[in-house]
Amino acid sequence: MEQNELMDDLTFERKRRLLTLQIGKSMNEVVNLMSVLNKNMEGINGVGKEFENVASLWKGFQDSVLEKKDSDMPDAA
Repeated sequence: MEQNELMDDLTFERKRRLLTLQIGKSMNEVVNLMSVLNKNMEGINGVGKEFENVASLWKGFQDSVLEKKDSDMPDAA
């Protein structure tokens, strides 16, 4: 009976070690992928900031056109 228990313990230890290694590898992969995601998000944020000035100019143009359009329309009252 002791031999069976010893074998069961060894099998358990082996499986536990294997699972621990797999978890460690998976966690490393998650960390690496999170790093890639972070770099991509930083790049997207940088691109967005590059267009802030252009967007501001277009917004000013749109506002002035709408203002002009409103002032050209006669009042309906």
